[in-house]
Amino acid sequence: MTESIRQIRIAREQARKTLYEFLTASASLRYSRPTARIRRFRTAEDQILSAVAKKINPPPAACECLKAELNRGVHRVSYDQSRLIIQKDPMREAAERLCQYVELTHICGPMHTACKLEGCHEIVFGGRGNKRYCCPQHREAYWTYDRIKQMSKYGADYFKDRQRKTRATKKEQKKAKLRQGKT
Repeated sequence: MTESIRQIRIAREQARKTLYEFLTASASLRYSRPTARIRRFRTAEDQILSAVAKKINPPPAACECLKAELNRGVHRVSYDQSRLIIQKDPMREAAERLCQYVELTHICGPMHTACKLEGCHEIVFGGRGNKRYCCPQHREAYWTYDRIKQMSKYGADYFKDRQRKTRATKKEQKKAKLRQGKT
C-alpha cells in the first residue's frame, strides 16, 4: 500500500513529535542513577535506532530487552475529575515511545541516521539532516586517502584512472572547440 504525500507529511510530523518524547523520556533515564538495567536498555535502544537507520534487523538481544521493558508494570492510576492519570515506569514509557517511533519510520523514514563509518553504531541527529558522522574523528577517518583507495571498486589505481579520464575528456573538449572555430 502506498501512502499519499499528505499521509507521509502527517506521519513525519507525528514521528518528529514521538522522537522528541522518546528522547525526553530517555534523557531522564540517562541522568538518573545508572543501574545495570538502565545501561542494558540504553544499549538496546541505541542498537535498535542504529538498525532502523541502516535498514537492518536489530539484534535479538535488543528486542528481548525492549520486550522486557514493555512488560514493566504501571505504578499508579488515578482520576483527576477531568482525565485519567497513569503513572508508568520511566523505562516502559521510553520503550513505548521507541516502538511508536519505529512504527512511524516505516511510513515516512527515520528522522535520524547512524554514523557512516563502518563498524560505528552511534546515532546521529543533524540540524537539517546533513550530519553523517558522530564525531569529527570519524568524518576524517571516513575520507582518508587509504580508506577510499581500499574501498574503491577499481582498485588501487582508481585515482590515476580517474585523472587519465578527466584529462582525456578535457583534451577532447579542447579539440572540439578548435574544430568549431575552423568551420
